[in-house]
Amino acid sequence: MDVESTAAALRAVSDHDPSLLTEPARLARALRDLLPDDDHAVRLLVVAARTGLPGLLAGGHAREARNRLTDHAGLRAEVAEQLVSAWIAASTGEVRSSAADRPGFVSERPGVPTAVAVQPGPAGAAVVGLVTGSGVFVGDGSGWRRVATPTATVSRDVALADHHVFWSGAGGVFARPVTTPGGVVSLGEQRTVVTADQVRYPLAAVSGDGESVDVFWTPDRVRIAHRALRGWATGSGVDIGAVPGAGRLAALAAGAAGPRAMWLAALTESGTLAYAAWDPAGGGLGRWTALAPPVPIAALTLAGGVLLGCTAAGHLLAYDLAGARTWRSVDPPAQAPRPERAPHALAAAPGLLVVAAARFAWLATVSIADGVPTLGAARPLDL
Repeated sequence: MDVESTAAALRAVSDHDPSLLTEPARLARALRDLLPDDDHAVRLLVVAARTGLPGLLAGGHAREARNRLTDHAGLRAEVAEQLVSAWIAASTGEVRSSAADRPGFVSERPGVPTAVAVQPGPAGAAVVGLVTGSGVFVGDGSGWRRVATPTATVSRDVALADHHVFWSGAGGVFARPVTTPGGVVSLGEQRTVVTADQVRYPLAAVSGDGESVDVFWTPDRVRIAHRALRGWATGSGVDIGAVPGAGRLAALAAGAAGPRAMWLAALTESGTLAYAAWDPAGGGLGRWTALAPPVPIAALTLAGGVLLGCTAAGHLLAYDLAGARTWRSVDPPAQAPRPERAPHALAAAPGLLVVAAARFAWLATVSIADGVPTLGAARPLDL
């Protein structure tokens, strides 16, 4: 089955009448007009509709959708993968290659993440980092490689910067190079960035010039420490200390709007939200400024100089740190599943946003004009 042409047919059906996607008999008639020479693809798409594939994918349950196609419809795993890819491409306009299309790539099933990271990959793709109950992973959203299996995984964090994945664990902060030759995620040798008895959640890393990385970590979820990597030689570090009057950290984010225009944002368990400018050239951290969002924030990230926060109800808010400095509501992306509970992790990079909730995670493009983010269609991560 050709995923691209099949997705185009599904997209044409959806544009004409979205209700056809959930009515197998009507869907079959519409697809026969669009795919007159591919009865096999038409039959497969109708089987997928009868098994409830559209509803599962709309809810972010790609893994369950694939299992239903193999277990209940009796389809081979590679066919199920192609159907899932075609249906996602029909809703997002993006055709993703499946693990079955990439010889030599063996994908793992990471599970729902407790922490996420993202950075741009080649040709407009994304590289996503995850921490789940079974380890640290990187991938493109449809296939995953295990990075490491630290102890007490759910108390760890992950970051991506300068084509490296960083994670915290017993003994310090570690990193591995991430490359994508031929569209396949590949990992280099592990190296130690910080040596410490214990490094806890949260963790942040940022590169403003593509040649150096600033890593921010915490030994106790109160104090923030820093390590500079210049040309991947370990440089100096700064003991930033605690956010004034804030308590235990719930989230930490670093963002770069330019080589010397960097920001650090922190959220605590008590709900304190604050940010400060960071000068990697030696000026260090500026004064912390507390923020009072109109609704309490449950998770945060930085998209350059724009702070993005998610409320307990799942609504996204934005605050331009260098511009208007006012809170704005962000329209949810198309096809984004609504969370049963508040999303607990956000991650942003130039042009990209990842949101993780209790049962799913999704990836969307993001563009920012005058400090206001606009999100593209959401693509569920295949977990």
